[in-house]
Amino acid sequence: MNIKNNKRIKIFKTATNVSLMDVTPLLDYHVEKGDEMSYRGSIGFLINEYGRSKTIIQTFLPKSKAKMVFNSIINGTFMNLFPPNQGYVEYGGSSAKKLARTLRITFELNQQDFSKSRYVFQIDEGEANIGKNGQITMKKGHKPKSVRTYVNVYQAIEMAHEIVDYIRHEELLSLSTNKPLYTWNNYQPKNQNQQNNYNQQPAQPNYNNPPVNQSQQNQFNHQGQQGGFQQPQQMNNMPDGNANYF
Repeated sequence: MNIKNNKRIKIFKTATNVSLMDVTPLLDYHVEKGDEMSYRGSIGFLINEYGRSKTIIQTFLPKSKAKMVFNSIINGTFMNLFPPNQGYVEYGGSSAKKLARTLRITFELNQQDFSKSRYVFQIDEGEANIGKNGQITMKKGHKPKSVRTYVNVYQAIEMAHEIVDYIRHEELLSLSTNKPLYTWNNYQPKNQNQQNNYNQQPAQPNYNNPPVNQSQQNQFNHQGQQGGFQQPQQMNNMPDGNANYF
């Protein structure tokens, strides 16, 4: 296998005795919408419960929300922003497949030993109701499939650093190739010819003082040759030797 041409990037990977989680980037994703290129990039989370339910589910967290959530893990403010009994919840899914998915991240504090505290990542997937505006909600009364994994508090901080740094790296690369990782306007003015003519006008020099015309310049040079022009005398800023100082 040619790794250079077939590589699949994993930003981070965690494992327990019964589950695995892969964190992958899906950042280079734009959708043309009217006069805008709408940005839809995200970070993917795939949980594989190989030792329990044998279920594999993947869901996605938008880039901007991923930066918020994982920066709060780095700064130690996650538990203050998101209540322990609820955590952070991201709703999503696929309207084409009529599937709803939720990603829930919660923090479990071990009061006896903080090093044994952990973050819980859980993905639920079930049948969806599609609203008029395209919103996706889980059908009530339907038991969704669910997968879960646990990440130690210190390993979660490592993962958060890798995710945030990777996003920042991709943002810089995208800017350098004129494909920024945010929504941008692709609007062109209606009168394109007028706009092109304006852009082709040569830039006018910006003078602090008006330029001297040729006749004034010649007269100035002539006076200098006839001795009419006097060089300014150098000011002596040195103090007088006879001056008295207090």
